[in-house]
Amino acid sequence: MTTTEKNAVIARFMGITEIIETNGIVYKDPNSELFYEIKYHSDWNWIMNCVEKIENLSYNEDQFYNVIIGYGLECTIQGGKVNICEAGTTKLEAVYLAVYYFALWHNQSRKRVK
Repeated sequence: MTTTEKNAVIARFMGITEIIETNGIVYKDPNSELFYEIKYHSDWNWIMNCVEKIENLSYNEDQFYNVIIGYGLECTIQGGKVNICEAGTTKLEAVYLAVYYFALWHNQSRKRVK
């Protein structure tokens, strides 16, 4: 899967929608802010917004997912039935990959519930 495709999976998880315009694709977040590029793979601010969202999701009444950044170049997301551990060539890449796999799982889980 390409970086663009992975970013699209994370964007869906974050509630961002694509708007096709004559000049290309524009992205709109839940607050109606528009932007032309998704930077989860290259910007700590973007990916940390995802980490915060994951940590605020509960899988039980009072139990939340944990995102552990560290252990060299690894990132782990744990909670409930989720245990994702990804390594990268940089810490940002490790977090990005773990968030991508969590978002993929979460998006698919929500489809099954509907």
